[in-house]
Amino acid sequence: MNLQLCVRDPAEAAWAVRAGAAGVEVMSAAPEVIRAVVTRLRLLRDGVVVGAGIGPLAAPTPSAVRQRVLRIADCGVDRVRVPVPARPSSVLLLTQLGQLAREGVPVTPVLRVPLDRGDGAAWAQRLSLATRQGFASVLLDARGTDAQGSDLWQQRVSPERLLGAFDGLRRMDVPVGLLAAPRRADLPQLLRWAPDEVVIDCGREDPREGRVVDAYQFDQWVAALKGFQAPASRSNGGLASAWA
Repeated sequence: MNLQLCVRDPAEAAWAVRAGAAGVEVMSAAPEVIRAVVTRLRLLRDGVVVGAGIGPLAAPTPSAVRQRVLRIADCGVDRVRVPVPARPSSVLLLTQLGQLAREGVPVTPVLRVPLDRGDGAAWAQRLSLATRQGFASVLLDARGTDAQGSDLWQQRVSPERLLGAFDGLRRMDVPVGLLAAPRRADLPQLLRWAPDEVVIDCGREDPREGRVVDAYQFDQWVAALKGFQAPASRSNGGLASAWA
């Protein structure tokens, strides 16, 4: 299992990689920032995975999504994150992203793990469709905050649902990653679950600025990476084999 960190700029990216991160996700859709991170890390170490997202779109039409994906891919990243909404339009979006993947564009869909257990059927449909599109990887997003600003990590994470998703994607030979905002104390649990990768979001919600990087949390995860030892096995202990 690889551990990666979300970063804002080249300096944070270099810091994370020197600490032992296998890759970074750039939390900016600005091409100049993304290119600067790619340039810095390519000089620093071979084999580092650099990802970036397409950012918010005023009108997320198929043509707008495609244009933004290609724009970010042109920055030299290893993958382009695209959030897939939990609504009927996700079917069209996943199909469109699959076409881009078959064209050789390094696109990675990001599926938000639902809190509502009643969403099991729709969740299963999104996962099943994602396995058939030829993606190099899929990210499951377990981040979020409630109306009071409290972290939903502990609420959102359902071991049965997550492990079922891991198993279903792996059966179709699709590498699966977890995008999460856990505490350092959650690292042993993440190691036991052993997705192919865990992308650690060290951000926090700021009422004035939106989501910003928490320097203390970033420092703590950099420290954790320095002592990280990958497990010999990625067995899930026999938990959950169903999508939902």
